[in-house]
Amino acid sequence: MVRDSPWVIAGFALSAALLAVAWFAWRRRGAADGLRWLAVALVPAGLAMSGLGAMFGRIGLAIGRFFTMFVFSPFVWTGLALLAGAVGLELASRAMRARGVGARQPETARRLEARRDAPESSGAADDDLADIEELLRRRGIT
Repeated sequence: MVRDSPWVIAGFALSAALLAVAWFAWRRRGAADGLRWLAVALVPAGLAMSGLGAMFGRIGLAIGRFFTMFVFSPFVWTGLALLAGAVGLELASRAMRARGVGARQPETARRLEARRDAPESSGAADDDLADIEELLRRRGIT
């Protein structure tokens, strides 16, 4: 239950101390500063009475436990090393692709290069192609 929580006692104690600060601020600096400190003084008691103080305390403890286990666990550090290695390999592969190093050409590009590099053959196939090219030229297609 929230009323039995030590957070309520701590919240009221902190609020009482801050009320004293608010009173001194009001007397020395004026109403504006006094009201600001009064608003700050009401926050700890409000957090404790609503149960939010205990919730934030549990969250803080859980975060502390997580980081304690995180820092002192060799298993976790091995996992982080694997993740760092994966990121490094990905960055290296991107750099290689950007420079055109180590990338294979697609099969169609290789075939086109092979056709370009192959010596031109003479014969009946060239005559047929020449006839087709002539026909296309007459019609204005090429």
